[in-house]
Amino acid sequence: DGQPYIDKPVLFHWLQGASVLLLGETEFAARLPTALSAIGLFAITRWVGIVLFGEEVGSLGAVMFATIPATFALSSIAIFDMVFALFLFGAVACLLVAGKRGSLRTELCGYLLLTLAVMTKGPVALVLVALLIGAGYVASSETRSIFRGLHWRTGLPLVALAASPWFLWMQWRFGD
Repeated sequence: DGQPYIDKPVLFHWLQGASVLLLGETEFAARLPTALSAIGLFAITRWVGIVLFGEEVGSLGAVMFATIPATFALSSIAIFDMVFALFLFGAVACLLVAGKRGSLRTELCGYLLLTLAVMTKGPVALVLVALLIGAGYVASSETRSIFRGLHWRTGLPLVALAASPWFLWMQWRFGD
């Protein structure tokens, strides 16, 4: 009805727009960010599997993920889900590895990816990570120690702060 419908943040549209700008108005260009996200998810799945469980688990995990029919379906259509999954799972993977290794650089990468997840699909990314933290604390002493080694009290507010300009601008520009 000629009114803006702002139900998701802008990052996915920026990625898709950049692809169309570079490659022209084609289906390939519109779907490219989603397809590249699937490839990124294969790589992250393999990496986190290797770091946390060994070479065989990492490789098999990536192959299993790549052969799931839903992965193929979601990577071939131009929607938010695969891009969101890349950023969210990448964030969680980095945070788990950082907690296990004590790597501040990997932890910062995790918070950056979490910010991108929020900029792709909204604050639901923060909610999902908060639920993961809660489940991790309940699950075992090993996961509690991994999560205790992270800087959650600083990292999560920084993610919210970094992602907030878009949400504040939309609130100011369009109101409710």
